[in-house]
Amino acid sequence: MRARRLAVITAIAWSVITVVSASEQFLHAQRTGSLIAFGRALVVQAPGWAVWGLATAPIIRLSRRFPLAWPIRLRALAAHLAACLTIAAAFNMAYTAAVHAFPLGSGKTETLLRELWNHLVGWAPFLLMAYASLVGIGHALEYAERVRHEQAEKAALETQLVDAQLGALRMQLQPHFLFNTLNGVAMLIRSGDPGRAVEMIALLGDVLRGLLRTSWDLEAPLASELQLLRQYLEIEQIRFGDRLRVTWHVDDGVTGALVPPLILQPVVENALRHGLWPRTEGGALAIAARRAGGELELEVIDQGVGLTPGFDPDRSTGVGLSNVRARLARMYGPGAGLEVAAGAPCGVRVRLHLPYRVAPPPAATRPDA
Repeated sequence: MRARRLAVITAIAWSVITVVSASEQFLHAQRTGSLIAFGRALVVQAPGWAVWGLATAPIIRLSRRFPLAWPIRLRALAAHLAACLTIAAAFNMAYTAAVHAFPLGSGKTETLLRELWNHLVGWAPFLLMAYASLVGIGHALEYAERVRHEQAEKAALETQLVDAQLGALRMQLQPHFLFNTLNGVAMLIRSGDPGRAVEMIALLGDVLRGLLRTSWDLEAPLASELQLLRQYLEIEQIRFGDRLRVTWHVDDGVTGALVPPLILQPVVENALRHGLWPRTEGGALAIAARRAGGELELEVIDQGVGLTPGFDPDRSTGVGLSNVRARLARMYGPGAGLEVAAGAPCGVRVRLHLPYRVAPPPAATRPDA
């Protein structure tokens, strides 16, 4: 496609130059009293410019192979000088042959060599400018291709960097979650409740299987994230008992929205560990998901001890919130964010907002005949 496009542009460009040259020759002949027809002038000009049309692609390739960049190499200069002289000679012979084939009635009696020399000298400035223009075009195409290649490589490297950063953040969460759960199992065993410890280990196995299914996915449906969260809360329910009350407020139709895997679990874990666990009586935990225009809003509200005085969510160094904020920033940029505010009448409300997107439908497959 690129070669075909260059051929079309070349044909159009040199055709225009042929018409312009023929028009100039025709008008000049009219001023001098000659009755040259425009068609004859066009036929006289066409062979010479056809030579340049055929030489355009080779000149561009030559300019890319031997660039005239500073410092200019002698080999490149010699190659271009030889090419320029060769094309000028071919143009001169084609033009002179056309003049003899379609005489202009000028009555000149010059020898052939003298005529060739006069044509070469007369056309030399324009031929040199034409060759320099083609070399410049070749350099410009080479530069544009190099820029496109560098931009493609930069985009690929940026994508790989983002994937690596997101993978590192996700892998940071999984051991954090695992160690906290195993610590809960150890506490149950030490308290003399092996039955609930076994139940917690079984639930932990279900959670880990869910994590493995999405371990390499950048995004997953909200439904799978909520399912993982329910399993996690079943584990925590064993630890909290009647002290933990969970309510769900998930709007219909939003479960197909795409979210980063394990994006809500650290927020919920943070609410349980720092908000509800310190309270003797525990409290309620509400999880909500809804669509707001072009955004998906996720909320985790706890009725725990609330924020500590002077708490700044933007400077939080905890694994949970800082990890979630970093993942949202790397995946969606300014189109996503995390807000932390005091709940009403107590506790903390954490809201996540990110672009609302759903997975494209799978491509239809043709049934076997």
